[in-house]
Amino acid sequence: MAVVYPQTAVTLAEKDVLANLNEYFTGDDLSPFVPQFIEEGRLGGENLYILPVAKSSEVLYLNRTLFNRFSEETGVAEESLATFEGIAEAAEIYYKWSGGKAFFYPEGLFNQALIGFKQLGGDKVVFQRGGGVCVTKSNTAREYASCLFLKWITEPERNLNFCVGIGYMPVKKTAFDAILAGDYPEIANPVAEKALLTAAEMRKRYQFFVAIMFLLVSFGEISLGGARTAHLFSDELENLSEDITVQFGNASVQAVRFSEKLTEKYTAFMKEKGLSNEKLSNHPEIINELCGEFLPILTSSLDSTDCSGAFITLNATINPNIANAENSKAGLLIRNVEPNIRGMGTDRRYLLRGDSSLAGNGRLNLQSRWSLEFDVEGQPFWSEPQLAANANPNLALSRLVYWCPKSPLSETNGACMVCCVPVLGETGGVIGVCGFEINQMNFSLRYITNIDGFHRSVFMFSLKPDNGIHLGNALFSGNVAVYDMLAKDALMRTVSGSGDGFTLYRADDGTSFIGMPKEINLYASDSPFAENVYSAAVLAPLKDYAARRNALRMRLALIFFGVTALGVLTSVVISRIYLNPLIPSLKAIRSGNLQNLKTNIAEIDTLIEQIRKLRANNLPLPSDFVGGIMARIEALDYMQARIFRSYVKGKSDREILSEFFITKHALDAQKERIYQKLGIPGRASLTIYIELLKTCSIADKFE
Repeated sequence: MAVVYPQTAVTLAEKDVLANLNEYFTGDDLSPFVPQFIEEGRLGGENLYILPVAKSSEVLYLNRTLFNRFSEETGVAEESLATFEGIAEAAEIYYKWSGGKAFFYPEGLFNQALIGFKQLGGDKVVFQRGGGVCVTKSNTAREYASCLFLKWITEPERNLNFCVGIGYMPVKKTAFDAILAGDYPEIANPVAEKALLTAAEMRKRYQFFVAIMFLLVSFGEISLGGARTAHLFSDELENLSEDITVQFGNASVQAVRFSEKLTEKYTAFMKEKGLSNEKLSNHPEIINELCGEFLPILTSSLDSTDCSGAFITLNATINPNIANAENSKAGLLIRNVEPNIRGMGTDRRYLLRGDSSLAGNGRLNLQSRWSLEFDVEGQPFWSEPQLAANANPNLALSRLVYWCPKSPLSETNGACMVCCVPVLGETGGVIGVCGFEINQMNFSLRYITNIDGFHRSVFMFSLKPDNGIHLGNALFSGNVAVYDMLAKDALMRTVSGSGDGFTLYRADDGTSFIGMPKEINLYASDSPFAENVYSAAVLAPLKDYAARRNALRMRLALIFFGVTALGVLTSVVISRIYLNPLIPSLKAIRSGNLQNLKTNIAEIDTLIEQIRKLRANNLPLPSDFVGGIMARIEALDYMQARIFRSYVKGKSDREILSEFFITKHALDAQKERIYQKLGIPGRASLTIYIELLKTCSIADKFE
């Protein structure tokens, strides 16, 4: 367990090291807490990462000794400090009275800006502060024990005793109720006791405010790069992995059909030659002719896939008398001149294995690495399918498909994936191996990474080792510069999980990458090769990841300060539009100086003019004057009158909504009717109207 502030918890949650307390606290467990305290612990999401144990807020402390002297000499009353406008007025007077000293010092200007911006909507809110306790991920028993302790320490009576002892607020509603009822432990420091009582009163009259924008740094549209970047990587990995499943799955299906067509052609060819029961190896003179029969099947089969090449390797050699003849196998290998992307065939292809005379038809070119036969010594593409077929004679051909991470060309060192299927003779014996090749160029052009903000991202696909990515047999796509800086036979080792589903990798030269891996199964569960699991991974240099996070932090900071500045500016503008005309009118009414007062509100200016004339002649307010005002007010219906009396008592919209159990829409509709019946345009005018009635001692009738 650890005591953390929300901004720290955000970072820890990004790294996926915090337990989700929702798994240990039910709704009934959480309902006794102050809701806003729990909301803050969710960090803007659904999971609960912080449990509140003790909280704090901001209260106004007054140096009464100094203020009493200031008040006696200037007439500024303590009641005027009930609003920020009153504080601002007092501060201006104090500045002149004290010779340039500050009257009010807020602990956090940002907090004041947020609260001021929030209160523009009429809400009475107060800032909540302080950390809470998080539980780091461990085994279930340890996490459960930690949460059991948290439930114990937040029991209302125990939590109240704990918080009183350290000078903080409790976190449960019943504990606040106990404070207001005077049922709390003795507090030696009277200032601390007043602060606690004030906090309890604040909880009753105000709503604790959660600064959601700040807390959403990794769980929403504003992100430090953790969760949102993980989402980008995850989406890219899912899309590319799905493409691999489609391409490799189609290649497996077509390879089986390819093998079956070759078997049909071989059987018909040998029958035509009168050699149905003979081994091909006993008749090398017919091998080139047989390969010529196979060539159209190779080209049409290759066109049915989006692979880069097709081959057939026969269990026979044209020249059995050459050295190492047992490892020299006849056959064909053709490869597209350009990578064959998404099933689009090409008119020209290379011939890399087979009789050179087959290249004379104008559709095949001899490649510089051409050779007559395959060298199959130590080549798994040749040995593995045959071993599996011989060991499982009753297994379907589709279960004998083998994916080999090595080219059938012994001189080729580049990464390659070869789909291999045994070719069976008429009697069921293996006469060769056929299949398709997906080379590095084909892979890199097909699987193009596109992760926003990570131009150096790469995608790798390889046989899965136990602890990382083996670069020696990995197909690669993405930024070539990143690939070139890696040692091709090295193992990129898994260092650790870094949170949000990311895995940290480190190459042998110390270069670190962050990425997401995913297992891909190319085989059915009953395949002899089912244990061979492949891995796809999207990666990016760790430096790029860190740079992006820093850039997003800077962007967030700019947004943060921009919104704050906008809030302050909006407050100033609204103040000038709505409050500046109001404050002078209120000052004049309270001081009784109505001589030059004009509000530009017809009904109010009429009342002021009547009062001014009566006062000029030292006459009391006549009954018809009071009666006229009373008549307009009495025209209000029952609900409108109750709302009007609430405003006279100084209640806010939120308090009225809570007291009368009505919706905000209903309250707005009632206010409009009140304005119409009193002949005033809006809420600011109503404030002046009520203040004017108080000056005339008429408002007392409605309190």
